[in-house]
Amino acid sequence: MGPVMYVCATLSLLWTCTASPARKSYHVGLFCSTGAYSHDIMMRRLAEQLAASGHLVTLLQIRVFSFNYSIPPIESERVTIVQMNCSNSWTRDLMGQLQNQIWYSTVPFGNRRLSYRSIRLFSQLYDAHMFGCRAALQDKTFVRRVLNLNLDLIVIDYILNECALAFAALSNTPRMYLSNYPMMESYFDSTGATSNPAYVPSVLSKETIPMRFSSRVSNSICRLLALVWRQKLMHSISKLIYSFGYNSLDLRDEEMKTLLFATPSEFLLDASRPLTHNIKYLGCCKCLSQESKTFNKVRLESKWI
Repeated sequence: MGPVMYVCATLSLLWTCTASPARKSYHVGLFCSTGAYSHDIMMRRLAEQLAASGHLVTLLQIRVFSFNYSIPPIESERVTIVQMNCSNSWTRDLMGQLQNQIWYSTVPFGNRRLSYRSIRLFSQLYDAHMFGCRAALQDKTFVRRVLNLNLDLIVIDYILNECALAFAALSNTPRMYLSNYPMMESYFDSTGATSNPAYVPSVLSKETIPMRFSSRVSNSICRLLALVWRQKLMHSISKLIYSFGYNSLDLRDEEMKTLLFATPSEFLLDASRPLTHNIKYLGCCKCLSQESKTFNKVRLESKWI
């Protein structure tokens, strides 16, 4: 399926799923983030809307952090939760350090100083995500349960959810990213990097003058480190999948074929830019190139079935 047809089909399916009343019932998987409370609430609200429209909904989660006890239950026979808890003493301690550092760095405004401790914690956040992904892929029961759902669409919370992208690719299911605020801007603020590596500060910055050269250099370094960390994470997950008996899978290529559904605030403030620098079209399908692409067909070995 070419990229134009894939984009149109995914948008059409999402629009059909959220329209009310439903003309046809679809089975939609909502792959939540790794435990952030605000993200869980966002997915829970979306699940309620889809269920009210007559669709089956499965909330999926590889839970690494326990900001709250669990996804709040939904009183609907159309909603189920498939969850794997990977939280342990290390992730709980890391969560506490992150919460303290975010409060110190960004309330009420970022301290506008590059923080080595924040960058180190930011890198450990990726390590924790890799830990959870490895545990999930090693759990054959969890893998089979997810792949046997036969979902029509997977909606992935964008933040730290590369493993969800892997599961979507393994099941060869249409998928799209979903986010609820300016993503990289919010998270980079907690590392002391004040804005994108540009001449003008971010909209929410208290700075009123053009950025100094030193600030732009430090911000660029932070963005480069994040790029390296994320590419390393995606490469590691791809290798992990191959080592477990799956066919070769390039998550970077899979992400290029995944839509990003952004909210208006992301365009108003500092628009999200996935680190692969691939533009996600939310409309104007004719604007895309006609270059044909096919899905990376992934086959499970018999021992996983």
